Amino acid sequence: MARLLLIQSLFVEQFGIMTLTAVAKAKGHDVALAVGSDSHILRKANEFKPDVVGFSVLTGYQKRYLHLGQTLKQNLALKPVILFGGPHATFFPQVVMEEGVDIVCRGEGEGALLDILDAVDSDKDFDGINNTVVKQNGTFKSFPMRPLVDLDEIPFPDREIYIDYPLIYNSNLVTFIASRGCPFDCSFCFNKDMVNLVKGLGQWVRFRSVDNLLEEIDIVTHKKKVRYIDFHDDTLILKRKWLFEFLDAYSKRFSIPFTCNVRADLIDFEMANALKTAGCVRVSFGLECGDEKLRNLILKKSLKDDQIREAASILHKVKLPFFTYNMIGLPGERLQDALKTLELNIEIGSECAWTSIFQPFPGTQLAQYCLEKGFLDKPISTDEPVDTHSTSLLRQPDIEKVVRLQKFVYLAIRFPGTLRLIKKLINYDHPTVYYYVHRISYLIFYYRKAYQITWLETLKHAWIAWRHYR
Repeated sequence: MARLLLIQSLFVEQFGIMTLTAVAKAKGHDVALAVGSDSHILRKANEFKPDVVGFSVLTGYQKRYLHLGQTLKQNLALKPVILFGGPHATFFPQVVMEEGVDIVCRGEGEGALLDILDAVDSDKDFDGINNTVVKQNGTFKSFPMRPLVDLDEIPFPDREIYIDYPLIYNSNLVTFIASRGCPFDCSFCFNKDMVNLVKGLGQWVRFRSVDNLLEEIDIVTHKKKVRYIDFHDDTLILKRKWLFEFLDAYSKRFSIPFTCNVRADLIDFEMANALKTAGCVRVSFGLECGDEKLRNLILKKSLKDDQIREAASILHKVKLPFFTYNMIGLPGERLQDALKTLELNIEIGSECAWTSIFQPFPGTQLAQYCLEKGFLDKPISTDEPVDTHSTSLLRQPDIEKVVRLQKFVYLAIRFPGTLRLIKKLINYDHPTVYYYVHRISYLIFYYRKAYQITWLETLKHAWIAWRHYR
């Protein structure tokens, strides 16, 4: 059978990794994982001697992985097949023409991965494997997309793949996913393109059966101590009937506190109360922007300020804390607009406001809008480094101050009285100071709460991650 090495950079559970591991192992293939720095990955690859090395690639990070793919081929006696999957491979399959990759998988990867591993094991080529793109005669050839999978038919994610990484494996917070797909059409997201890619191949928004999800939770909680659960779906509350059936069954079988994502215009008192009763200790939702016009006309969020305020009021009534997701530095946004995002979060009583700097990801509706309206000088290359917490690529007034403001968001939400001082501080250019203010406040006010860990555990996580990334 084939030997598969999967690569990831972040020290968190990743469902793609765990699911593909389970699928490959179920068919008898050997699977290993390398997490962290390039040097660590190279050491692991030399030990494991893989036939295939798989990367899940985000746009902006492909250059690192292409270089790493080339390095693996140059340093391993058995030159592995380099496989790219994930968002970048799905929407920019022409990356397959680069030297550091041999084959690209688009969309859902379970079936394609098995076909690739079987081809390697049988010493066959990759011609005709659906959901893939290959090099052929100086160009690339795409094969058809396969039908979307029934989520109940996929093996449960293999969490044991992380056993060599205690920071991940022993986490207080264990994640589960009940669904795939999103029915909304926000302009900053790739969802619309994904829907078009799989059109006619099945239901895009799919939920696992309640029994299937409960069975997985039962297995995991019997194998390891689980202090908290996070349901990592885009919106757990999409299907009302399913949600109430699940919450009722969950509360009867488990007493483990959990968190989940909701949508402000879908939550109501009955739903919030049911979540709270079942053990939910926090929800998160996308506020995105404090200016309603920008939120709806530019981001196409279809969410009014009054709906956000009503959702917050309901959550406060049932004593259910909430986080929000936000972006600043949007096209056309001035400093006063960005401040509205902080002010609305403070007004509604957000416990924490995750806030990134908007980046015009290539291929999205909003990237095209930025180009047409002159916020960009030229189309953004897929090779452009993407960092949603450092700087902005847009050309517009106030952008430097808005970028500085982002560094103070966690502090301002936790201590609203500091906002007046922050408005003055962002007039001065002290990038090193802003960097450390942001990193420290992120660890204290977001990371610690999001992962339900103590102060000491927060420092331990930061130390272990730093050691692996050296």
